[in-house]
Amino acid sequence: MKDTKRESKKRILRDIIKISGIYKIINKINGKYYVGSSKDIWHRWFSEHKCCLRYDNHDNTHLQRSWNKHGENNFEFIIVEDGIPYNQLLLIEQKYLDIAKTEKHTCYNQSFIAGRIEMTEEVRNKISKANTGKIKKFTQGGLLAQIQSGIRLQKWLKNPENKKYHEEKRILGLKGSKKSDHWKKLMSEKMTGRIYKEKWRKNLSLSQKGKPKPPRTKEHQEKLSQSHRGQKRSEEAREKMRISRLNYINSHPKI
Repeated sequence: MKDTKRESKKRILRDIIKISGIYKIINKINGKYYVGSSKDIWHRWFSEHKCCLRYDNHDNTHLQRSWNKHGENNFEFIIVEDGIPYNQLLLIEQKYLDIAKTEKHTCYNQSFIAGRIEMTEEVRNKISKANTGKIKKFTQGGLLAQIQSGIRLQKWLKNPENKKYHEEKRILGLKGSKKSDHWKKLMSEKMTGRIYKEKWRKNLSLSQKGKPKPPRTKEHQEKLSQSHRGQKRSEEAREKMRISRLNYINSHPKI
């Protein structure tokens, strides 16, 4: 059976040794180019750039529009430097990107930092527009990753030192954080009228026992006083308050 063209191409690609280096995608008509680096240049060209450009699905919209306008035959792929060690690849790519940055009118690159996307104002706006109105859903893979991450965290927290470190980092991250009035209003509406299960309330009570409470400010005391004024408590609530007060007095004989 004779091989098809696609099968023969795949066989040829398998026989090609991986080439690490710098490459360019050049527009033959206007001379504009895209420069990049890869540990496997031919795989990057055939399986990523060329494939995405043909299916009108490339991340670089500038290059994609130019490809659609001028056609595939008016672009060529060249290797600028090859045989570069992996640990020096990004450093050498950065040199080419620094040159490209000085001649933005002749290149298709949108980011000029090797190895990552440069978050320019244009890129931020594009991401914002692309995500506007989208409803985020958990994909099967994303949900599985979330579950696995949670399992790993629980195992890591079994070590008391790790748990202490995690708690300190969490508290440090919360310090000084300010919530907007809109966020406060949404949370207030969400929590109003919420009924907590007895088990949850018991666990919360146990977790708070023995913890020193911070002193209340005058402003806080005034707010509490105003919120309690005019309230009518049931007989059951009064009895609970009386018992609670008696228990407190018995445990503090100096009062």
